[in-house]
Amino acid sequence: MKASDIRPEDARHFLRRILSRNRERDDGRSFKVTVHMTREEAANIWAAQRWLDVYRQWGVGIEETDFTIDHTRKFLGELIEALKGQKGENEMKITIKRRGLTILAAAELHLDRYCIMRGFPDKPKNFGGKKR
Repeated sequence: MKASDIRPEDARHFLRRILSRNRERDDGRSFKVTVHMTREEAANIWAAQRWLDVYRQWGVGIEETDFTIDHTRKFLGELIEALKGQKGENEMKITIKRRGLTILAAAELHLDRYCIMRGFPDKPKNFGGKKR
């Protein structure tokens, strides 16, 4: 399976589902969540990292987030390594702490910006502006 087999919108949506199901607790205590997923769903994490690679190669990454693209890619890589350890399993699971959820939120934001930028066509060469 290639990263291009999974659209960036699908990878972003998968991260959003993880985040929406595991909201921060009201009492402010730290917590861990265990995310159960199928092998196909786990491929979305791999695709998210690959699409962030593409986004980074565009030379982008100045969005105001708590974590940079490089930091979120590194965290997604750690999740992928944890999932690789469950190679023969039908149902895979990862445990994420509060900080990990914050990093996932930054990764989702970067992917969202990437999806938005992909949606716009390239600027035409002659757009009617003045020459200087």
